[in-house]
Amino acid sequence: MKVDAQNSFPEIPPKVEYTLTDLGKLSPVINQIIQFGLQHQFRLSGNFQRFNQIIFDFQMVG
Repeated sequence: MKVDAQNSFPEIPPKVEYTLTDLGKLSPVINQIIQFGLQHQFRLSGNFQRFNQIIFDFQMVG
């Protein structure tokens, strides 16, 4: 998946334009999500472990 698109034009001198793809436009949002995850990874990890235990307990009862 690319974050930029290249458009070449057959001109002299050569001309090239770059634009962001839809994925490239999302990269600031993705970076913020990554930063949040890194800043809160230990708290999120504990929640994930508790969630897994709840699911495991539920499956044992059912």
